[in-house]
Amino acid sequence: MKNFTIKKVALGLFLAGYAASSAFAIGGTTQKFIEGNAPVMKASSSAEDHTMAVSFKRGGNLLTNEDTLKVGDTVHIQYQLVDADGDTDTSGISKSLQVFVKEGSEWKPVDIDASKPTYSDDGVGEISFTITNGFVGKTQIGFKILERTDFGYPVANQWLTVSDIFANGEPSKTPADKDNPGKNEPGNPGNPATPTGPGLIDPGNIPRPGPIEPEKYQVYIYKLDADGNPIEGLDYTKDESEKAIPKYGEKFTVVVKDTATGKDLTQLYTYEWYVTGNSSDDDAVPAESIPLPNVYNRVEKDEKKEVHDAILLGSDSGAKHNSIYNKFTSHKAGIQGYKLEVRSK
Repeated sequence: MKNFTIKKVALGLFLAGYAASSAFAIGGTTQKFIEGNAPVMKASSSAEDHTMAVSFKRGGNLLTNEDTLKVGDTVHIQYQLVDADGDTDTSGISKSLQVFVKEGSEWKPVDIDASKPTYSDDGVGEISFTITNGFVGKTQIGFKILERTDFGYPVANQWLTVSDIFANGEPSKTPADKDNPGKNEPGNPGNPATPTGPGLIDPGNIPRPGPIEPEKYQVYIYKLDADGNPIEGLDYTKDESEKAIPKYGEKFTVVVKDTATGKDLTQLYTYEWYVTGNSSDDDAVPAESIPLPNVYNRVEKDEKKEVHDAILLGSDSGAKHNSIYNKFTSHKAGIQGYKLEVRSK
């Protein structure tokens, strides 16, 4: 009996050991990582996925469609970051932001200093950047930005690309690579048939598309010499002496310069010439708000662009000077006695 008991105990221990070792020996691992939900940007809680809202400010106040964007203004990108898993972002989205300006048919990247995102309790985020001298004179701004969070898998969703920051369409979308989000990063904003916008813009708060103005600029009016060159020693907008009196038969030009850089910005604008004030003679009447004739381009930098940066006062063809201004019929002396003014159109 004792021998049988010993054998019985030994057999039980053997079986128990076999069961235990079998439990550790059997197993399996999935070939793929556990996936969560990709983050999504939305202009608002009711907006389409993969959209943003954009606004423009000066000194903290919203710009309107009466304003022109200029150096020192700020561009604000707002969005609601949606991630069903609770993954969050502290800086990844702003680090992905890249901004471009159009020069002719070419896109050029512009260095910006994007702010870190700020998020409200309900996940509404905002990133901003400042318009710098690199934007001056440009009329088209584009950017690309990545929907992403600081952690999670996948950490990123789509690259969103805007070809016209002032447009009200939706951005184009490029899926990011799950394991390497930069692998599928799109290039510049391209030239789609219909400009891609951020998705949501308030029509009343879209500034004029430019050209983007320098923070400070100076407008000069110069007389042209016989060769058509400006005589820059005499600025008719500043000089009050007798030698700065505009006269019939003379030609004048406008020059616009960025006071910070000295860059000539004249050809970035289109101009209209007017006379202002009251005539100095006895039949004084107010000047009419009608652009003057005899305007032309002083320098043909772009044959397709009529900038009208120069004007001839009166006539050089032998016609009576006053007859050129027949729209000023209430004033017998044409534009004599008024002040000459130039405005960007």
